[in-house]
Amino acid sequence: MDGGDEGNQTGGRVPVQGVPGAVVGANRQQDWDRLPYAIREHSQRRLCLNYGPGHRYLLVADRDIMEICQTPNQAQDEHYPHTDDVRRYVADGHPLRCLRIRLEPGQGYIAPTEFLPHDGSTSYAEEWSLAAFWLG
Repeated sequence: MDGGDEGNQTGGRVPVQGVPGAVVGANRQQDWDRLPYAIREHSQRRLCLNYGPGHRYLLVADRDIMEICQTPNQAQDEHYPHTDDVRRYVADGHPLRCLRIRLEPGQGYIAPTEFLPHDGSTSYAEEWSLAAFWLG
């Protein structure tokens, strides 16, 4: 994901410690329901199905947006979580690990994508992959 900070040599992105050239690339925090921080956990879930022919990955953070957005000076009742919150959390030195789940053709997932930082990936896949998504 591109950032707007031109003074930062990573283009505003947060480097991953111990991985040269890698940066935090979690997907923009989804906002289909436009629910504020306090009730974000009640957002719709996303269903994804990998049609293939190649595999793909779901990358999911080990912290939810409720924990990431707990900053003392932020009015939580008016705050809508955003990818910038995740970037700031990591840049401030907080731990954030990522689970990488491989999805073969025909496999899928149901996930609270408005509540968890996440991304989809076909990195290192030898074949392309088509995926379909539904909210509900």
